[in-house]
Amino acid sequence: EEEEEEEEVPAEVIDLTSDNPPSSSHRNENIAATHFTPAAPDFGDLRRTKSATPKMGVGASSGRSSGGIKDEINKAHSADVGLKRFSRRKKHIDLIGRTARELVESAPEGEQLSQYKAQVAKFASEAYENDDDDEKNEKNENETQRNLVEELDEKDDTGKTMVTTPKTTTTVTKMGGTHTKFNISPLSPTELKLEASARAAKRATTTFAAAAAEEEKDPLRAQLEALRLEQKKKEELRVKATEDRVKAEEEAAKEAIVEKKKAKEVDVFDQLPTPEEDERIDNAYDSGELVNHACARLPGQGVMPLKGKDIHTLAPVTWLNDECVNFTLGILGRRERERCGPKGHPRCHFFNTFFLNKLFQDDGEYDYNKVRRWSTEKKLGYLPIKCEKVIVPVHQGVHWVLAVVDLKRKVVSYYDSLLGKDREVVRNLIKWVVDEAKNKLNENWDIGEWREEYPSEIPRQMNGSDCGMFMLNYARNIASFTDEDLKNNAFTFHQRDMVNLRRRLVLEILKIGLEMPADD
Repeated sequence: EEEEEEEEVPAEVIDLTSDNPPSSSHRNENIAATHFTPAAPDFGDLRRTKSATPKMGVGASSGRSSGGIKDEINKAHSADVGLKRFSRRKKHIDLIGRTARELVESAPEGEQLSQYKAQVAKFASEAYENDDDDEKNEKNENETQRNLVEELDEKDDTGKTMVTTPKTTTTVTKMGGTHTKFNISPLSPTELKLEASARAAKRATTTFAAAAAEEEKDPLRAQLEALRLEQKKKEELRVKATEDRVKAEEEAAKEAIVEKKKAKEVDVFDQLPTPEEDERIDNAYDSGELVNHACARLPGQGVMPLKGKDIHTLAPVTWLNDECVNFTLGILGRRERERCGPKGHPRCHFFNTFFLNKLFQDDGEYDYNKVRRWSTEKKLGYLPIKCEKVIVPVHQGVHWVLAVVDLKRKVVSYYDSLLGKDREVVRNLIKWVVDEAKNKLNENWDIGEWREEYPSEIPRQMNGSDCGMFMLNYARNIASFTDEDLKNNAFTFHQRDMVNLRRRLVLEILKIGLEMPADD
């Protein structure tokens, strides 16, 4: 029988813990052993058959026993020189796990070697695929960090010396070969982002400083910029003022009483009519021109009748006539007499619309004698020169204003809802005061002690038809003002109140009614 001979395998030593592992040319033969520590299986039954073992020459088999693969296993365990091929098979089987060992051990005796090779090849393929993925991820990360540092270096345009992030390399050994890993920065990704933000802020500061320096060099540009900012601020203030005005008007429209008045005891005109009173007012507006609605003797006015044509001038957006103005001033005069009592002295006296016509307007020159008897105590029951205020309506053809002689403060004030000034009216009234004191009190008042006043912080009309209503409400408020109210211009009406004030005045006229027969 032909003697079986075993192939001699050159001794090979594999040190898996060495810093210089085999080159990448042996990747299909050497597997790193750092991640697997299973127990070594028993290969006592591992055999090589004729079909799996090539024949050897006679010289090659000289001095060797014919014990087959079992003898070689025993020799390998006792050798001090390293591992042979069967030693590598055993170690490889240990590395690839229990399943591979079971597959090899359970394979038929003639197929164990081929099964072993198949398992080793499968494990090596999977291991190298994972190794390639790790290398690719590390390469991408290193490339990202390198690009970030280079970008920061390029963007630093200050021209100053900068601290460059150190770049080092580390040789990393993995199964089947080695590769180089770049450690571009000792900073973490978060620290790199912070460093990038700091550099961006530095560049922005430099840009702003350069812009400021440029403006200093170009004064015209700086002036234009300042002008633009000023115009923008004015526009913002204008918009805010408009918004505040609209908001105030909306709030006032929702209130039952538009505004609490500070003037004492003058509240009836600030109240809203009831539904029944509204119906009565509407009927007066719809009445005929010749219908008599009121007739009464009023202080400072004499007998005053009012017809439908007069009431019609109290409709919205309509000019008031002299009859309605004088009747209203008579109502205010009556209320003043009721306030002070039959024996008291009224605080205010109200002249009618014809007083200034007689004083100087009709003839174009001042003449005290034409109005000397208008203010006698016999006619009025008191002397107007002894009141605190004398209120005078002023008609300027197409516009109503109010003049107030403040005898306590020695001031003649001119209240114009359009903020006009008529110095002739004011100075002629100062002359009248001096002449009146001489005639009624036999006193010589110094005209130089009197002052002119043209208030501007007062309610103003916003159309061309409500000047008469503004004049009458100036008189209504001023007649009840205290010194503090007068100082603060505490008026209780505005343009938005004009419609209600017109209707309320119609109602007050209708309440007086026909106190005496009206002459047709």
